[in-house]
Amino acid sequence: MKKSQFPFKSLLIITVVTFLLYLFWGNTFAYPLIIQLRAKKVLIFLLVGVSSSISTLAFQCIVNSRFLTPGILGMESFYRLIQTLLYFFGYRFIQTNLLPATQFLLVVAIMVLSFWALSHFSWQNIS
Repeated sequence: MKKSQFPFKSLLIITVVTFLLYLFWGNTFAYPLIIQLRAKKVLIFLLVGVSSSISTLAFQCIVNSRFLTPGILGMESFYRLIQTLLYFFGYRFIQTNLLPATQFLLVVAIMVLSFWALSHFSWQNIS
């Protein structure tokens, strides 16, 4: 085995063993139901992990930087702030009459415009 493959293979083995322990540990009652629920949870974790890594790679390719990530820029925290403000102040008005796809596009538009305004005003104050 090559030296560069050792960390990947060892992490893969640790991941599979952890997955199996989580799936089968402590199941004495309602065994099939518990396995089904835990397997769904693990698949969702894998989907989120793969999606997050692909989006981070795409972001790094777009900005041409290996060190800059959306987490460093605070985009995830900004997303949580916008979602919290929308839920607290105006989600009743958005939710009642719009389709889910329209709601999503509206939230994305609000986020892009507010992030653009925030970055625009912060760059103007620097120079």
